[in-house]
Amino acid sequence: MDAVTKVGDSFYFGGPSTGVVYLYPSGTNDDGSAITAYWKSKDFIGGDPFVEKDFQNYSMIARTQTGSNIDLDISYNASPSYTRNNISLTSSLGLPFIRYNARFPTGKLGSFVNFKFGNDDLSSPFEIYSVKYDYMPRAWRVMQ
Repeated sequence: MDAVTKVGDSFYFGGPSTGVVYLYPSGTNDDGSAITAYWKSKDFIGGDPFVEKDFQNYSMIARTQTGSNIDLDISYNASPSYTRNNISLTSSLGLPFIRYNARFPTGKLGSFVNFKFGNDDLSSPFEIYSVKYDYMPRAWRVMQ
């Protein structure tokens, strides 16, 4: 048993090698329900936190997980406004990594950005290795 945690009155455990989470003491299943998980990055500020940015594109490298997918939420300036993508982690070429490149929606401006990767499907493990983003700095102006 690895990575034991208590949520409310229930204990959950799992293993980093399996990517599966179980409810203790029921054993090796989660009763058919998906146990959602996510990882959220810090707020990235780029080269200057006081300059507004026009976000251009982003890239990600993840481990191939046949049959799995992840939801990617991108937040700007810690607001509830975000961009959402659902990314398949299945490689049709049998490659060990998934490379995902995309553009931010036009007009996405902000001083900082963060990325949240998660799953909401049954038996849908994920591993993210790297995230990168590009932006064009905008002219300095008074911001609130």
